[in-house]
Amino acid sequence: MNLPIDDEVVDTIISSPPYFGALDYARDNRLRLWFLGCEDWKELDASMTAKTRVYLPQMSKCISEMHRVLKSEGYCVLVLGDVERDGQIRRTAEILADLARQVCDDGFFVETIYDDIIPDDRRSRRRTRTTKFERILVMKKVG
Repeated sequence: MNLPIDDEVVDTIISSPPYFGALDYARDNRLRLWFLGCEDWKELDASMTAKTRVYLPQMSKCISEMHRVLKSEGYCVLVLGDVERDGQIRRTAEILADLARQVCDDGFFVETIYDDIIPDDRRSRRRTRTTKFERILVMKKVG
């Protein structure tokens, strides 16, 4: 959300941000966090982007920052997961594409969204019901 990089110096960004509500990142990494000196993983979990109330504001800042550092005509490629929870599907690629248009005043053009099914043997959690496939959002900075 706050990159120590000058404006318009990056050719391409490839990232896989947290999936929208798919995982409890702090809970799932509490042992790693303990080794790093974080003693209250529950407090950290409340501030993580996977939580609905935090995800969109934090991703707005991230997208804005990515737009700032990208060169004109540069690409931003995000690997995202659609999430199904409580019978509702969150189509994260479309949500973030719309968000990018809003926060960057149409400064991003969505070139495409690729679909990639995740075979069960590639998942860290087998037989999960939340994320069945990934979407690859490809956006180009309008010059």
